[in-house]
Amino acid sequence: MTSSNLTVKISDETKILMALKYLASVCDHAESLDGKGFNGVDAAFGHDLASKDSLTPKQLAAAFKMLKKYSRQLGGEGITLPKELTLPKELLAVNVHYNNTWVVIRFSAIPPKELRDEMKQIADWQYHANKQNAWVFPAGEEIETLLTNWACQEIEVVCERVA
Repeated sequence: MTSSNLTVKISDETKILMALKYLASVCDHAESLDGKGFNGVDAAFGHDLASKDSLTPKQLAAAFKMLKKYSRQLGGEGITLPKELTLPKELLAVNVHYNNTWVVIRFSAIPPKELRDEMKQIADWQYHANKQNAWVFPAGEEIETLLTNWACQEIEVVCERVA
């Protein structure tokens, strides 16, 4: 008799749902300080997400961000989160705010590596993690062309002109 190993690839959404469901199963809505489950701030939202069979892209991104603070607790149970969450390209929404000097871009999730690499080729780009993960570029044809090309094929772009 031969034995073989079966490798099953678990989607990021499934990993996140498993983590949410585990934390909800051991959570007492922060009634006791036992280090189990969600903290008092996250309890209601965490339980709500854990009750779902699937998550919207926005819920998935919010859950991923929230769950990072529980990685030690989850790791102790053998539950690991993805290192980064990349939503399918067609689900990636972009909000663009621009004036005559700067273009500020906020993504609904981590943009594809190819797009990040292209953005980093633009001179004087900046990334501000402390300002809602904003990418900032000098206004001009270069960033407009890049966004137009990606919007046509990969992502939904929502633009807002700021006076």
